[in-house]
Amino acid sequence: MAFKKPKKGTYPAYFEKYVNKVKGDVMVVLKEQQKEIKELLKTIDKDKMEYAYAPGKWTLKESLVHVIDTEQIFAFRALAIARGERKNLPGFDQDGYIKNANLEKISKKQIGDNFVSIRKSSMFLFDTFGPEDWSRKGKASGKEITPQAIPFMIAGHTIHHLNIIKKKYLK
Repeated sequence: MAFKKPKKGTYPAYFEKYVNKVKGDVMVVLKEQQKEIKELLKTIDKDKMEYAYAPGKWTLKESLVHVIDTEQIFAFRALAIARGERKNLPGFDQDGYIKNANLEKISKKQIGDNFVSIRKSSMFLFDTFGPEDWSRKGKASGKEITPQAIPFMIAGHTIHHLNIIKKKYLK
């Protein structure tokens, strides 16, 4: 099933920069990103995972774990709203999540395997939604959102970070 790009106003304006990065069928993009991340990780040596391109910036490992964390949170939001949750879903402090991620316990292989696993789970979830699920409205971080926007936000957020990784970490 091909998903229609969400209309402005069905997601917080902040996420437009991610939604607009997605070209074509979002499910195809999501699937291709699994392979892209796995292939990318094959080209990166273990030491490079601890590299930060500037003081105060995340390491490559932190950036990749952030992408995974964000997808899990966004997918939960889609699930909760699709199932009719009316309470405001909390935001999250991305820096705090990375600080508390126990990164020393996470290997490059685990990052790749986890990314693929989480992505498969997200795609399976999206595949189970019916038309009424996609259009339900809910709130996350105090902003109105529909599940329809979330696959685009996930794919666009991943594109955003892959572009940074390629330009800033892998020169």
